[in-house]
Formats: sequence, C-alpha cells, structure tokens
Amino acid sequence: MSEVRETYPSNDDIDLEELADMISTVIEAGIIMSKVLNDPQKLPEQVVPRCSGINCFLALEQFDA
Repeated sequence: MSEVRETYPSNDDIDLEELADMISTVIEAGIIMSKVLNDPQKLPEQVVPRCSGINCFLALEQFDA
C-alpha cells in the first residue's frame, strides 16, 4: 500500500491500514456470499466493481493535484 501511495499521492489523509482492512473485508464478504449462496460468481461480482472503484479513486486523485 505504501508503494501505491508513492505512485498515486492523495490530497486527502487516507489511512492505508484502514483502506487495506476495507479491501480485505470486501474480499471476505464475497467469499462468504459465494459459499452461502453456492454461486461462484458472487466473489467476482463483489470484488471487481470495488477494485475498479479504488483504481478510479486513485486515478482521480492524480488530477486533483
């Protein structure tokens, strides 16, 4: 996460540990949903849009500088 911060500096004070916890939680929730609903597609359905959102957020921060 530190390397990401160096590559994509943020104008906001973002706690990298909290961001990592959020990412981990989304992945864990996707795994649980996938198993409980017996639907392997639930994991990518939960994770991919969130990862795209994080990438988008980091990219937008570049333009705010």
